[in-house]
Amino acid sequence: MEARIAYCATCDRPVRVLVKKAAPAWPSPHDLEPSDIVCLEHGETCSVGTVCPIFEVPSEQMQENLEEYRRQAGPGSEEG
Repeated sequence: MEARIAYCATCDRPVRVLVKKAAPAWPSPHDLEPSDIVCLEHGETCSVGTVCPIFEVPSEQMQENLEEYRRQAGPGSEEG
């Protein structure tokens, strides 16, 4: 996965996200599967709605992606 910065309209600031390296330079929501994206700040420093405003991924899916990333990356890892 590759770390990138994206602007989150809900948070009104840039946030850290991870996308699979095979993704285009700036993927649209339709270029990726919901499991291809992880917002590293989901539910921690942003206000969480029902759908991620950046990638149109349901909030529950984004939380699952984040938890799966953390399990795979190990303790203390926040970037791919």
